[in-house]
Amino acid sequence: MNFWPILKPYLNTVLLVIFFFTEAFSKYSIRFLGDKSDIPKIIKLIILVFFVIGLLKKDAKKLIFPLFLGLSFVFGQLFIDDGFNGEIIVSFSKFIFPIILFLYFLEYNTDPLPSQYFFKVFEFLIIVNTTLILMGFLFDIPFFSTYHGHRFGYNGLFITSATASYAYIIAVFYFLISLRENFLFNWKSLFVITVSFLMGTKAVYLGVFASILVYLLFYAKLSKVTKIALLSGCLIIVAGLFYIFFFQFGIFNELRKEEGLITSILSLRNDLLMDGTIPFIERNWGLTNYLFGGINDLTTRSQMGLIDVFYFWGLLGGIFYLIIFCKTYITFPLGKQVLCLLISLLCIVFLAGNFFENASIAIYLIVFREAVLNQNVNRYA
Repeated sequence: MNFWPILKPYLNTVLLVIFFFTEAFSKYSIRFLGDKSDIPKIIKLIILVFFVIGLLKKDAKKLIFPLFLGLSFVFGQLFIDDGFNGEIIVSFSKFIFPIILFLYFLEYNTDPLPSQYFFKVFEFLIIVNTTLILMGFLFDIPFFSTYHGHRFGYNGLFITSATASYAYIIAVFYFLISLRENFLFNWKSLFVITVSFLMGTKAVYLGVFASILVYLLFYAKLSKVTKIALLSGCLIIVAGLFYIFFFQFGIFNELRKEEGLITSILSLRNDLLMDGTIPFIERNWGLTNYLFGGINDLTTRSQMGLIDVFYFWGLLGGIFYLIIFCKTYITFPLGKQVLCLLISLLCIVFLAGNFFENASIAIYLIVFREAVLNQNVNRYA
C-alpha cells in the first residue's frame, strides 16, 4: 500500500515532531552520554535531500536561488585556507536548509484540515515542554536547565538556549496572531508566557514584551486613554526590570561591573566580534571575500545573527541571502501587526545568534507563516 498520498498533507506535522524529538535526543546525548550524537544531523540531511528531490520533480527552477547561493559560497571559500572543511560544509547546509524548506512547502501546500493538525500538534509540544520547564524549576531538575553552571534558566527538552528562545518567541507570536483579542485570556498563551520567564534568556523577554505591545496597540478593545496608560505602565515595568537585572542583582549586573553595560546586554558577543570576527577578516580576507565571505573556523563568529550572515556570505552574498530568505518565507499579507512582530524578531536576531543557520527553527517559522495565512480560522471553539 502506498502511504505517501496519505502522509504528504501532514508532512509539516511529521517534521515538527521529528525536529522536536531530535532536539530532545541531542540534549540527552550530551547530558548523559557525554557527546553530541550525529543522528540528528543525518536525519536533517536526509530531509534536506528529500526536499531537493521533491523540488526537482515539481519545479527545478525553484532551486536557482539556492544554486546561486552555493556558487557564492564556493567563490568565498576558494580564497580561504581549509575553506571546505567538514564543519563549514555543515554550516552551509544549515544556512540553506530553511530556504529549501520554505520553497518546498510553497510548492506542496497543505490543505486546511491538515493545517489544523499541524497547529494542534505544535500547541501540544509547546505545552508539554512548558510543563517540563516548570517542573525543572520547581524540582531543580538539571536535565531541563538551559545552562550548565550557575546561570539561571530552564528550557525543557530543547538543546540550546537559542533554539528554545526562538521557538518560544514564535510560539507567543503564534498565539497572538491566532487568538487576537483573546491573547491574554486563554490558558495556553498565559501558561506559555508566564513560564517562558523561567528560561532566563533576554531574547524571550524581548519577544514577550513585543507581543504584549502589539496586543495593546492593535487587538485590545480599550479606549485610547487606557491603552496609553497600559503602554506607559509596560515601559515603566521594563525599565525597572532592566535597572534591577543590569544594575542591582544577578549575572548581568556582575558582567556590567566587570566588562561594561554593552558587553552585559550583548552577553559578550561584542567581545567575540572584536577579538574573533574582525581579526580573522583583517588577516584572511581579500576583495573576493568581502564580496562573498569566507570562513574556516566557526568559533570566530560573533554570535550576532545578521553580522554572522555577512561574515559567512560577504557583502553581496549576505544581501542576496537575506533577500532570498525573505522572498521564500514572506508569502503572507504584511499587516501592521505581523510587520511589527517580524521587525521585533529581526531586532532580536541582530542581538542574538544561531537563527538563520538553525534547521529546527525553520519548522517553527512555518508554524507562524501558516498561522498568519489561517488567522481567520477559529480553532478555539
